[in-house]
Amino acid sequence: MSKFNSNKNVKYVLPIVVAIWGFFFFQLFDACNPDEVTISLNSMGTFKTPEIKQKESFELQPIEKDPFLGTAYVKSNKRGSNPSASKKSDLPWPNIQYLGVVQNSNSKDKVFVVSINGQQQVIKKGETFNEITVLKGNDETLSLRFQGKTQVFKKI
Repeated sequence: MSKFNSNKNVKYVLPIVVAIWGFFFFQLFDACNPDEVTISLNSMGTFKTPEIKQKESFELQPIEKDPFLGTAYVKSNKRGSNPSASKKSDLPWPNIQYLGVVQNSNSKDKVFVVSINGQQQVIKKGETFNEITVLKGNDETLSLRFQGKTQVFKKI
Protein backbone atom coordinates (compact mmCIF):
# COMPACT_ATOMS: atom_id res chain seq x y z
CA MET A 1 0.00 0.00 0.00
CA SER A 2 2.75 2.26 0.46
CA LYS A 3 3.39 2.23 -3.16
CA PHE A 4 -0.19 3.11 -3.77
CA ASN A 5 -0.18 6.00 -1.39
CA SER A 6 3.05 7.22 -2.73
CA ASN A 7 1.68 7.70 -6.16
CA LYS A 8 -0.24 10.94 -5.99
CA ASN A 9 -1.23 10.80 -9.60
CA VAL A 10 -3.55 7.85 -8.94
CA LYS A 11 -5.68 10.01 -6.68
CA TYR A 12 -6.39 12.34 -9.56
CA VAL A 13 -6.49 9.89 -12.47
CA LEU A 14 -8.76 7.26 -10.89
CA PRO A 15 -11.80 9.57 -10.55
CA ILE A 16 -11.31 10.81 -14.12
CA VAL A 17 -11.18 7.21 -15.48
CA VAL A 18 -14.30 6.23 -13.49
CA ALA A 19 -16.12 9.32 -14.77
CA ILE A 20 -15.17 8.55 -18.40
CA TRP A 21 -16.28 4.90 -18.07
CA GLY A 22 -19.49 5.99 -16.33
CA PHE A 23 -20.24 8.47 -19.11
CA PHE A 24 -19.53 5.75 -21.71
CA PHE A 25 -21.92 3.22 -20.07
CA PHE A 26 -24.57 5.92 -19.58
CA GLN A 27 -24.47 6.75 -23.31
CA LEU A 28 -24.58 3.04 -24.22
CA PHE A 29 -27.55 2.35 -21.93
CA ASP A 30 -29.38 5.48 -23.13
CA ALA A 31 -28.97 4.47 -26.80
CA CYS A 32 -30.24 0.93 -26.19
CA ASN A 33 -33.26 2.02 -24.13
CA PRO A 34 -34.76 5.18 -25.60
CA ASP A 35 -37.24 7.10 -23.52
CA GLU A 36 -40.90 6.22 -24.08
CA VAL A 37 -42.77 8.94 -25.85
CA THR A 38 -46.01 9.77 -24.13
CA ILE A 39 -48.68 11.55 -26.09
CA SER A 40 -51.10 13.55 -24.12
CA LEU A 41 -54.52 14.39 -25.46
CA ASN A 42 -53.91 18.07 -24.99
CA SER A 43 -50.84 18.05 -27.22
CA MET A 44 -52.84 16.89 -30.27
CA GLY A 45 -53.82 19.74 -32.56
CA THR A 46 -57.21 20.25 -34.09
CA PHE A 47 -57.93 18.69 -37.47
CA LYS A 48 -58.42 21.10 -40.32
CA THR A 49 -60.21 19.85 -43.39
CA PRO A 50 -58.26 20.53 -46.55
CA GLU A 51 -59.62 23.12 -48.91
CA ILE A 52 -61.31 21.59 -51.93
CA LYS A 53 -60.58 23.37 -55.15
CA GLN A 54 -63.03 23.20 -58.02
CA LYS A 55 -61.74 21.30 -61.03
CA GLU A 56 -61.21 23.32 -64.11
CA SER A 57 -63.75 22.69 -66.82
CA PHE A 58 -62.76 22.65 -70.45
CA GLU A 59 -64.34 22.19 -73.81
CA LEU A 60 -62.81 20.49 -76.82
CA GLN A 61 -62.53 22.61 -79.91
CA PRO A 62 -63.15 21.13 -83.36
CA ILE A 63 -60.06 20.05 -85.25
CA GLU A 64 -59.26 22.37 -88.12
CA LYS A 65 -55.81 21.12 -89.12
CA ASP A 66 -53.44 18.27 -88.41
CA PRO A 67 -51.07 19.42 -85.63
CA PHE A 68 -48.19 17.30 -86.95
CA LEU A 69 -48.43 17.77 -90.69
CA GLY A 70 -50.01 21.22 -90.66
CA THR A 71 -52.48 20.22 -93.35
CA ALA A 72 -56.18 21.02 -93.22
CA TYR A 73 -58.41 18.36 -91.71
CA VAL A 74 -61.07 17.21 -94.15
CA LYS A 75 -64.11 15.63 -92.61
CA SER A 76 -65.68 13.10 -94.94
CA ASN A 77 -69.40 13.73 -95.20
CA LYS A 78 -71.41 11.11 -97.04
CA ARG A 79 -74.39 12.65 -98.72
CA GLY A 80 -77.64 10.77 -98.65
CA SER A 81 -76.75 8.65 -95.66
CA ASN A 82 -79.18 9.23 -92.87
CA PRO A 83 -78.23 7.56 -89.55
CA SER A 84 -81.87 7.13 -88.55
CA ALA A 85 -82.64 5.40 -91.86
CA SER A 86 -79.73 2.99 -91.44
CA LYS A 87 -80.92 2.12 -87.94
CA LYS A 88 -84.38 1.51 -89.32
CA SER A 89 -83.16 -0.88 -92.01
CA ASP A 90 -81.22 -2.95 -89.49
CA LEU A 91 -84.42 -4.18 -87.86
CA PRO A 92 -85.20 -7.81 -88.72
CA TRP A 93 -88.35 -8.80 -90.50
CA PRO A 94 -91.22 -9.67 -88.19
CA ASN A 95 -92.52 -13.25 -88.13
CA ILE A 96 -94.81 -13.37 -91.17
CA GLN A 97 -96.91 -16.26 -92.52
CA TYR A 98 -99.08 -16.08 -95.63
CA LEU A 99 -102.30 -17.93 -94.83
CA GLY A 100 -104.25 -17.39 -98.04
CA VAL A 101 -106.43 -15.12 -100.13
CA VAL A 102 -110.11 -14.28 -99.93
CA GLN A 103 -111.86 -13.01 -103.03
CA ASN A 104 -115.45 -12.03 -103.65
CA SER A 105 -116.83 -13.70 -106.76
CA ASN A 106 -118.54 -10.47 -107.83
CA SER A 107 -115.39 -8.28 -107.68
CA LYS A 108 -111.74 -8.60 -108.56
CA ASP A 109 -110.49 -7.22 -105.23
CA LYS A 110 -108.38 -9.73 -103.31
CA VAL A 111 -107.94 -9.66 -99.56
CA PHE A 112 -104.88 -11.44 -98.18
CA VAL A 113 -104.87 -13.19 -94.81
CA VAL A 114 -101.46 -12.72 -93.17
CA SER A 115 -100.20 -13.67 -89.72
CA ILE A 116 -97.78 -10.96 -88.46
CA ASN A 117 -96.07 -11.84 -85.18
CA GLY A 118 -98.89 -14.25 -84.35
CA GLN A 119 -101.72 -11.79 -85.14
CA GLN A 120 -103.92 -12.53 -88.13
CA GLN A 121 -104.52 -9.51 -90.35
CA VAL A 122 -106.67 -9.05 -93.43
CA ILE A 123 -104.85 -6.69 -95.82
CA LYS A 124 -105.65 -5.52 -99.36
CA LYS A 125 -103.12 -4.84 -102.09
CA GLY A 126 -101.39 -1.48 -101.48
CA GLU A 127 -102.34 -1.30 -97.79
CA THR A 128 -99.74 -0.92 -95.04
CA PHE A 129 -99.77 -2.49 -91.58
CA ASN A 130 -96.85 -2.00 -89.10
CA GLU A 131 -94.62 -0.70 -91.93
CA ILE A 132 -95.41 -3.80 -94.02
CA THR A 133 -96.90 -3.01 -97.43
CA VAL A 134 -98.62 -5.56 -99.68
CA LEU A 135 -97.21 -5.23 -103.19
CA LYS A 136 -98.87 -8.10 -105.03
CA GLY A 137 -100.14 -11.56 -104.42
CA ASN A 138 -101.96 -14.59 -105.79
CA ASP A 139 -103.23 -17.91 -104.46
CA GLU A 140 -99.70 -19.28 -103.83
CA THR A 141 -97.39 -16.31 -103.05
CA LEU A 142 -97.51 -12.86 -101.47
CA SER A 143 -94.96 -10.09 -102.06
CA LEU A 144 -94.40 -7.70 -99.13
CA ARG A 145 -92.16 -4.66 -98.55
CA PHE A 146 -90.70 -3.87 -95.10
CA GLN A 147 -88.37 -0.87 -94.63
CA GLY A 148 -87.50 -0.72 -98.31
CA LYS A 149 -86.79 -4.44 -98.69
CA THR A 150 -89.06 -6.78 -100.61
CA GLN A 151 -89.65 -10.41 -99.74
CA VAL A 152 -91.93 -13.08 -101.21
CA PHE A 153 -93.83 -15.43 -98.91
CA LYS A 154 -95.37 -18.76 -99.90
CA LYS A 155 -98.73 -19.95 -98.65
CA ILE A 156 -98.51 -22.43 -95.81
